[in-house]
Amino acid sequence: MRVLDPVFNPKGADFSPFGNNPLYFLPFFERFINSVKVLVFYAIKLLVWPVKLAYLYYFNSIPVSPFVNVSMIVALVLFVLLIFLLIRWWKRDRPLFLALAWLLAAFLPFANVFYPVNVIFAERLLYLPSVGFCLFLALIFERIYQVNKKWVKIMAVAVFTLILLAGLGRTYQRNFDWQDGFN
Repeated sequence: MRVLDPVFNPKGADFSPFGNNPLYFLPFFERFINSVKVLVFYAIKLLVWPVKLAYLYYFNSIPVSPFVNVSMIVALVLFVLLIFLLIRWWKRDRPLFLALAWLLAAFLPFANVFYPVNVIFAERLLYLPSVGFCLFLALIFERIYQVNKKWVKIMAVAVFTLILLAGLGRTYQRNFDWQDGFN
């Protein structure tokens, strides 16, 4: 399929019948920085608050830029921060290292970094990375709850309860999307 890709999926086309990934055509560096942008601005954003969901990201639904711009610089800085935390937690805090490593390692196979896959991004690809994200949140909650001040514990439980209620409400609302074939 990759041999015929330029024929069937021309650069700049609005729809691609053999794959919905505009990163196919970019060289490694441009594909890497666009993949980092997708990780930071789409994947992690959806893990934190899944407001805008789509069952499929079409060819031009995520803007791809062949040159470095402000959003890519911000994404690269945040990615370098994640790598820095990963290295730092390797020696100092193994549970946090495991959580972040799980998130990044589970995202890597479909991140379009080493080889392009057929989609630029999809929520269904976040199931395994979400395990690392949930582990990270649980570890942060545990650390905050272990503080010996009563008001900190109350605030931690209150925030955790609000997060759970917000997630419950979003899940309930999302279930109505599956009632018909239009959403």
